[in-house]
This record gives sequence, C-alpha cells and structure tokens, in this order.
Amino acid sequence: MRFIGSPMLVTILVIIAFSGLGPLSQLEVYGQSIGLVCLAGPQSADCPPTPLAISALNGTQLTVAVNIQRSDRLNGFDILVKGDPKVLRGSSVDLGGSVLGSNILPIAECIDFKGFGCSGANGIGAVEVAAVALGFSTPAPTTGRLFSITYNATQSSSAVEVDFQTGCSMTSVSPDFCVTVVNGANIVPETVQGSTGLPGDFGISSAFCCPTLQKNSDRLGSVSLESKEGFFGGLSLSISVSPLRKSGPVAFFLTSAKVFLEPGTSTLMLLLIVTFPTTPPVEFTVTVTATSGLISHSADITFRVSPR
Repeated sequence: MRFIGSPMLVTILVIIAFSGLGPLSQLEVYGQSIGLVCLAGPQSADCPPTPLAISALNGTQLTVAVNIQRSDRLNGFDILVKGDPKVLRGSSVDLGGSVLGSNILPIAECIDFKGFGCSGANGIGAVEVAAVALGFSTPAPTTGRLFSITYNATQSSSAVEVDFQTGCSMTSVSPDFCVTVVNGANIVPETVQGSTGLPGDFGISSAFCCPTLQKNSDRLGSVSLESKEGFFGGLSLSISVSPLRKSGPVAFFLTSAKVFLEPGTSTLMLLLIVTFPTTPPVEFTVTVTATSGLISHSADITFRVSPR
C-alpha cells in the first residue's frame, strides 16, 4: 500500500506475510459486498447518513473517526486522509477500538510526513494510517471504527474540507482514492464518504423559569444547541444584556463558552442570571449568540425585575 511503484505494495506484502498467505501473485480484487469507508464523529461506530459539514474553532481540538460500514471481511488497511492545512493540523492518531481488534501491528502512522511508514503520497495536511490484524480477519459484514485522527484547529472556519487523498492506483476505491482495505492477499472494494467542504448549520433556543425576577436574586436559564445539515465541530458562545443600566443584571455560563456538536446531536448549556439590590425595575433581555466562522445565531431570555 505504498505509493512508490505499485501503490501500497509494502503494506500488502507485510499483511500477506503476517497472514501466512501465498505470494504477491495471488493478489486480486474481490468482494461480494462493497462497503463504505467514511469520516464520522468521534462517538460514532458507523457512517453518518450524509457527509459531515465540519466547523473548526481556533485553539480547540477536533477528533474525526475513520469508520467502515457493511464491508466484506478484512484484516488490514492503508488509508490517507487529507485536511485543509490552513485550518487543521494533525496532532495524533489512535487505533483504539479498531475493528481489527487488540492484536494489531501498526505499519504507518504518519502526519505531515512525520512519524513512521510515510509513503510518497503523504505531505502537509495528510494523515496516513496503515495496520494489520495479526491472525485475525473481521466477520462480514464489518461495521465499526478503523482509527481516529485528532486535529489542532489553527483558525476558525465554518466550512473545512477533510476528505480521502487521491492520486493512487490499485486501491479499494476507483478511480484513484488512497484507501486500500485488504483481507490477506485480496483487496476489498469499498466506496468513500468525506466531508462536504461546505458550511452546515445549527439551531439555538432558550428556556427560562421566570417572567419576573426579584432584586438581589439569581436563577438558572438554559440554551439548547442542535446540529443541522451535518454540522460537526466547534461553536463559540457569548452573552450580552440589554438595556445597559447601572447595577443591571449579569449572566454567565456555568461551564466553558465553547461547545462541540456532533452530527444529529444537541447539547444543553446552563447559564446563571444574577440581579442586585439596586437593579432597576425594568425589562431586560439576555441574548446568547453562538458563532461558527461566519455563521451566527442567537436566542433571547426576557424578564422583568420587580420593584421590590
């Protein structure tokens, strides 16, 4: 599965050697079922129904799972994933929880051409992982995690492209995707699903207990954030209170103001609203704004402070 001469050749030879199979002349493409190799959220063990719409939040980390769904039997793979190096830089890879089991021989773990087993197709923005299960092939159909990649976000963006590298031949995915899944001396055919490279979207709504607050009191409010259109990634939250008044109420989150959403999920953020003995008895609005790159949505909590 190397890209010098026949693509990924070295990895295929290693897999054949550790599988106790015959010589390279037996290598062939086969398969009764064409599976799917995909990018998914870190908590997922299969492929999302639609491609991810990845968002990055500067200064945070983003973990992307490389999963396989309804594939024929396999005992090894060599896969290159390419992200936008202006926004995401690979930090680490993890074979934990892989469908290959616990007795795994890593053959390549290469990020930006650093690490071991790097091939000629690796470079800035590329992450290559190759591994073989020792003495084991998965049952068919196989669905689950192959490996995961953790990225550092170096700038914020609501539309980050992460996909499978192209430019290879004799792989599992025609015409030239650098995704090779094998079972011994046989290449297992697959299809691929990367990210859209386009912005997803998210929804925001608020809830609050009380239309009226007493002076010198505090109450909890909440904001719900929901992934839409495959949105996957980070959001930055901010709070404002209007109108501005001396001794006016203050509001703040009880946890971090940075949120991570996986596709098809939602999360609830709690905030505390505090009034003071001298807070004026008028109507106030607390506005929570969630931002992902150029996409921004807000939700309001409105209440009146009682005169006593």
